[in-house]
Amino acid sequence: MESAIYFWCKRMNNFKVIYLVCLLAFSTGFISCESKNSTGPKDIVTVNVFVEDDTGKPISGAHITTSPGEYEVVTDLEGKAVFGNIPVDKYMFYITRTGYDMISHAVKIDNNDLQDIILVVDSHPPVVKIFFLQPDKFISRYNYRFTGEGTDSEDGILPDSSLVWYSNIDGELGNGKDILVELLTPGNHTITFEGVDSSQKKNTTTINISVGDYYSNSFFPNPDGAEWQYQHEDEIFNTVSEEGVSEAWELSRINVIVEDNTRISRMDYKVRSSKYIKEYHYTISDELEMEDGNVYVKKTTEKLQVIQEGWGDDTVNIETTYDPRYILLKNEINPGDENYYSNTVRANVKWVYNDPIHGQLEFPESFNVTTEINIGDMVTINTDIGKLDCIQVTITEGASVRKWWLASGIGIIMLQHNAFDSPPLASINKTNLSNSNVTGAKIASSTKSAAGYAFYEPLQSNAGSMSAGDSPERLKKICEMLRMLAPR
Repeated sequence: MESAIYFWCKRMNNFKVIYLVCLLAFSTGFISCESKNSTGPKDIVTVNVFVEDDTGKPISGAHITTSPGEYEVVTDLEGKAVFGNIPVDKYMFYITRTGYDMISHAVKIDNNDLQDIILVVDSHPPVVKIFFLQPDKFISRYNYRFTGEGTDSEDGILPDSSLVWYSNIDGELGNGKDILVELLTPGNHTITFEGVDSSQKKNTTTINISVGDYYSNSFFPNPDGAEWQYQHEDEIFNTVSEEGVSEAWELSRINVIVEDNTRISRMDYKVRSSKYIKEYHYTISDELEMEDGNVYVKKTTEKLQVIQEGWGDDTVNIETTYDPRYILLKNEINPGDENYYSNTVRANVKWVYNDPIHGQLEFPESFNVTTEINIGDMVTINTDIGKLDCIQVTITEGASVRKWWLASGIGIIMLQHNAFDSPPLASINKTNLSNSNVTGAKIASSTKSAAGYAFYEPLQSNAGSMSAGDSPERLKKICEMLRMLAPR
């Protein structure tokens, strides 16, 4: 048998023998041959992909996918994603994060066994919000709470140390999402809330507020920029002049505003008789001072303007200074602590009368004024905004008696006046007050309506009848009458 095989091999061409040997060797795995155009398996490598932002901070939780291959890995706390056994090739790496647009990077993987690739993404600034503040509303300067929130896509909720409050008037107010500021400067503030993330990127939001020098739980608040609009059930009362001329006084408007610690009452009347129609515009302003919880009146100014068609305007300006200033209300937070007090001051009055015919007349006068104040018990008054607990205050100056019912955070919600020993000329017998709630404290809103004066007619005071002509003496009596009717 062996000799037969040997003989066969001897007869074979050497080329054929070599061919068979090579074919046998290839089939048994000893020789591997690949032509230049072969599509056999590629090299496999491991790639570490690091994702960081433009400040060098690692980005964790980012999803990285590839094309081709559809590989997907999520970065760890170090911003690292490991792609094991990935073929050598050209790839597009896609990075997706919550709250961000997808970012792509072209990457060529070479034949190195292990390689690191750094992919850089843009970081976003944090998002900051202010809560529980009403824009363009006044607030108390005392013990006001500011609340906000800061969040960041990379950092999550920002810590208090990364949140700062600023005022354009008072500067830095404090750090944190919830701060209590004990004292703010009165005025119009721009409040800025700033958040800073771990990449030192910042973002801010602002809000405008008007701060008043008053306590929100005061029974006589004095918020700068506040306005009270008064409505009346009976808008007409009558007077009879010394000439026997009957006049019907019709109220057009009465309101109170507060500006720079001055409480300004404005009253507009149209006066009709059988002989004429006139307009009377009366404004009385009390310059107030708050000190040690007490409310003082430092100066009072009055202006009465009379308009009659075809006649020209009459004007009376009155300025009264008090020496010393007189106390209007003790302990505005708890007036009931002292139920009676009085004070006597010297009133120095300067009258300036402008007459279209006789020109300007001036005359001064000075006299003592004694004011007695009685504080009554707390009572509950029904209003359109609910039941309010009120302190009763009675202010007596000679024959003039004023009665107030004061509610905490709002002030006068009901009043009663009399003048010159006459029956009460004005009384609020219902209320229609609007109010706002800021962090649970009742304060007056920027506009409020208080209701119904009821006038008793005819008005015949014991001060004597008034001339129908607008003489200085008549205008003086009108000022005295309107002063008693003003909601002050």
